Amino acid sequence: MSLLPSETLLCVPTELELNHLKSAAEDVMKESHWARVAVVGFGPIAAAASTAALIADHRPAHVLLVGIAGTYLEDEAIGTAVTFGSVSMDGVGAGEGDGFVSPAAMAFPQWSPSEGAPVFDHLPLADEGPELLSVCATADGPAMLASRRARFPSAVAEDMEAFGVALAAKMAGLSTTTVRGLSNRAGNRDPKSWRIEAALGAAATRLRGFLDDA
Repeated sequence: MSLLPSETLLCVPTELELNHLKSAAEDVMKESHWARVAVVGFGPIAAAASTAALIADHRPAHVLLVGIAGTYLEDEAIGTAVTFGSVSMDGVGAGEGDGFVSPAAMAFPQWSPSEGAPVFDHLPLADEGPELLSVCATADGPAMLASRRARFPSAVAEDMEAFGVALAAKMAGLSTTTVRGLSNRAGNRDPKSWRIEAALGAAATRLRGFLDDA
């Protein structure tokens, strides 16, 4: 979609990701391009709370989240970036693993707006693209990964912040763009093998495209 960068809140989960993005594309990450460039925190709770506060303070027209994610795709995808079309949330509900019960199955929305459909565990994003899965804890190996993928077969990657950011934006009546650089295979807990620099370089290229299209 066409963005007005000067009215867009640019959210980055961690200082590590922000520093890599600045190294990859210092011109793209200039504060002067955006309504605000902000670190919103690690995990869905911190990200949602920080995003809500930033929206209240800066009144942006749009929210853009960028960072890294673990991919469910083949190894060739590592080091590339994806703009996602929707985000789901795993981990809010009851139980765990194959016995997990989702908010929809429990008939407990995470949020019920005064107008419009209740939010259970899925939100559309502003762009066309595949599904991203937000989690409270990333997959630690094949068993956890298989169980998670069985519940969310359309997801192509997992992160920890996108659903929280998107929900905070939706509560404020805003849309969200989410770009994630794919730094590793989900379930790989050896950061030495992750391609963070390449993934965030690819993500920065997508941000530059948004600026050029504005």
